[in-house]
Amino acid sequence: MLINYNAADVTIECVNNIKKLNITEKRIIIIDNCSPNKSGERLSQKYSEDNEVVVEISKKNLGFARGNNLGFTIAKKYNPEFIVVMNNDMEIQTIDFEKSLERSYAKNNFDILGPDVYSVKYKYHQNPQRELNYSLKDLKKMRNTYFLKVHMKFVFWIKWYMLSRIKTFKKEEKKTLDLPESGSYPLHGSFYVLSRGYFKDRDTFFYDKTFMYMESYILHYEVKKNRNRMIYDPSIKVNHFEDVSTDRTFSDGYKKAIFTNKCMLDSCQAYINLIEKDRN
Repeated sequence: MLINYNAADVTIECVNNIKKLNITEKRIIIIDNCSPNKSGERLSQKYSEDNEVVVEISKKNLGFARGNNLGFTIAKKYNPEFIVVMNNDMEIQTIDFEKSLERSYAKNNFDILGPDVYSVKYKYHQNPQRELNYSLKDLKKMRNTYFLKVHMKFVFWIKWYMLSRIKTFKKEEKKTLDLPESGSYPLHGSFYVLSRGYFKDRDTFFYDKTFMYMESYILHYEVKKNRNRMIYDPSIKVNHFEDVSTDRTFSDGYKKAIFTNKCMLDSCQAYINLIEKDRN
């Protein structure tokens, strides 16, 4: 299952990739998040006679967590062995995908699996994201930082105005974490595999109080709290082309930064609220 937002061509490439994999039986569920460019209608028409593809067009933009939760409820109706929750800007490299999942489940008995996610844009491996999740103190510090960013927009206008005139400006450098495979780490939110034992009694997958960002860390927190088993399996490999929908929606770097900061502020607060509620 995957979400489309203003990027039908990217979603079609993703579907084509999935169809090439060695999978006995599959349903590819596409949630269109009320794309204003009507790409949901385009996908619905394209796959209207394809029994492997289900297109659901949401009446409003649900965001990342709730959009995926809608897809999750639809996926469960087919009673699968596994549910794959993935971004539409992914390319699965492991051709024997089904057998690889079966081998990993037999070995690890996982609830949630994260593969080796390689960022084509930044040229690093995104799993694991961090060795440890954010603490409550970390989250409050982050919230304060994003609060200032959201309420000091003029500073960001100056930043992007200046950066747009520096030809040598480089992308942020990111590095692969080298951690033992056996640890239970926060895994990148672009690609998860859920086992039936995990999802059969659940109504939702992601915590639904966020619109975008921090979902992977909140998921890791809830997995630890509920003593579920989340594993990293680098034998399964995917490429991540990253930020396709947001880059298309916000061609202006300043506007994208404002949107990102607002979402991060809201998500940090939602995560803080969850932890504090659990502690009371």
